[in-house]
Amino acid sequence: MSTKKEPTTPRKELVREELLTKAADVFERKGYAQTTIQDVAQALELSRSALYHYFKSKDEILEALVLEHTAHAAEQMERRLAKRDGSPSDQLRELLSNSINGRMTGGARLRVLDQLAAEMPSDIKQKFDQGRRRVLDLYTRLIQKGIDAGELRPVDARTAALAILGIASWTSWWYSPTGRKSPEELASVLIDIAFHGITRPQGIDEVGQTPRELLRSLKRDIAQLEQLIKTS
Repeated sequence: MSTKKEPTTPRKELVREELLTKAADVFERKGYAQTTIQDVAQALELSRSALYHYFKSKDEILEALVLEHTAHAAEQMERRLAKRDGSPSDQLRELLSNSINGRMTGGARLRVLDQLAAEMPSDIKQKFDQGRRRVLDLYTRLIQKGIDAGELRPVDARTAALAILGIASWTSWWYSPTGRKSPEELASVLIDIAFHGITRPQGIDEVGQTPRELLRSLKRDIAQLEQLIKTS
């Protein structure tokens, strides 16, 4: 399957974006298997024929959401890193900040993909998995660069990347736009928590935490943050 974007106009692009947002809401509420293309059309108050100007099937809609969240996101990260100087730690902080902010403000368009992974058609699921691996590999390489440069502790880079991405992904589920803290403020707290587990303290040369110890530390810090958010 291939989702081709035809020549567009600003108005058509706005409608397409609204369509993806509404479709994600419907997928999240009803489940992918139970959702029909008519359900999506009704959510947008469009006829099915009007919807077909943008997508021919709900599979095409799902594929567009998957590519936006994985392959396109990885491409944006790679372009951003190619244009930036700075240390691996600074680059990692920037990537994580963008990811957390995106998760907090992306709504169902990001949440629903993890929820629907088991329901995805095999060809779309393959693209979903490939895209997520591409993002994971990017974070892993960047963390390994930080380790090699002596900025980060000598932990397993892939495990650290999984833990950091886990911190970002969970924000989609517990963040509330009516809370007292803004996405930027929460992102700053979460980045400090993530880096607490992998940054090498100045003047300390011994081998850092094992991957298992790192995961325990990060989970403990996340639990404390969630408790703080509930009481704030």
